[in-house]
Amino acid sequence: MTSNHQQLLTCLHTGVTVDIQRSNGRIHQAVITQINYEAKSVTVEWQEKNEGKGKEVDLDAIVQLNPNLFTSVTNPSSSHNNNNNNNGATVDHDTNNNGDHYTNGGTVTQPNRRTKQQTTDSENVRKQSQLPVAAAVAAVRPAVISSSAVQVNNDISPQKQQTPTIPPVLDSNKSKVVKEIERIAANREQRRARQDERRQKLSEVDQSIPAWEFQAMVSEYRQQLDVKLLVMNDPQKDLKICVCVRKRPITKKELNKKDIDVLTIPNKEVVIVHLPKVKVDLTKYIDNQKFRFDYGFHETCNNELVYHFTAHPLVQSLFQGNNPMVFAYGQTGS
Repeated sequence: MTSNHQQLLTCLHTGVTVDIQRSNGRIHQAVITQINYEAKSVTVEWQEKNEGKGKEVDLDAIVQLNPNLFTSVTNPSSSHNNNNNNNGATVDHDTNNNGDHYTNGGTVTQPNRRTKQQTTDSENVRKQSQLPVAAAVAAVRPAVISSSAVQVNNDISPQKQQTPTIPPVLDSNKSKVVKEIERIAANREQRRARQDERRQKLSEVDQSIPAWEFQAMVSEYRQQLDVKLLVMNDPQKDLKICVCVRKRPITKKELNKKDIDVLTIPNKEVVIVHLPKVKVDLTKYIDNQKFRFDYGFHETCNNELVYHFTAHPLVQSLFQGNNPMVFAYGQTGS
């Protein structure tokens, strides 16, 4: 890496907003998240359509689109060139009979190579005695007139003082930028985690099943549900008419036929039926229809749990002099 690139990279900091150009030519702002010194590039991130994006941009592209960030590197060189040009140009001044030149900053002795008349050795001695005055003028107005080699050394410190510095970023703005970067990074990690989880779920699906795509859709839908199944400690409902439904487990015959499970009971009251469908353009999807019951028993519940919420309240009402009636269908009825 050249010293020029090193100086340019020192002007950039993490959290600074810069302009970048996309591959389609569009220019927009992005936030610097990482500076790659060896690759001479920076990593930037931005928000687009509620989604965090990032890319690596070369340093030359950043310099071309953001010249205002590199004034501390470009100004000293231009100022030095201006000084050299001023040495070869004519300075507006008045000359007296003694050969002294008057400027706005004071009286400065013009060097021998710039004067039009040849001075004597005595005048040279007198001019050398006036060098402190010229140095004082140079300290007040640097880069106006460059005299002998002694004055060049005296002008080094004023030129360094002229180097503009990048104003520090306000704490409030910096905190907002840092928070935005952290939020984008967190969203990116969550998105990657969801994608990895989805790929893991798809790899677990048995693709030998004819309807494995529908099975994957059902599994993905179930992962998004807030499951709270019926347990024995849940309170019983005091109902005159109670309608319940129980999901049975898949039989071995259905497993051998590689049928898919299209029923889901996420809680004690809701039953979801997943209907596999195909659109006109042959796109496969599932139609999720929800049905509500007084009680919904999942496939893992035992007969004791079913008895506790169905037959047990009827037995109590029988001893109270009531006439209960039960309609049972399917395996529960048998």
